[in-house]
Amino acid sequence: MKLKLHKVINGPYSNDDDDGCYNLCLVEYDDGTMGEEEIVLEDFDSAYRMVKYFDKSIDPIVLNYSADMN
Repeated sequence: MKLKLHKVINGPYSNDDDDGCYNLCLVEYDDGTMGEEEIVLEDFDSAYRMVKYFDKSIDPIVLNYSADMN
């Protein structure tokens, strides 16, 4: 399954449960519908790079994932 990230709405935020961070993103699901998802990243730098990417590009980031990763 694919998830297309179109925009970072807010973030990065620290994840209180571990050392990771997350961004609240506008995403497109496989069926073409849009929604908001928290995309978890390893660290603040990775989350911030995603924010900076969308400052300069309108191309979505495509994530491949399996249904059991929820």
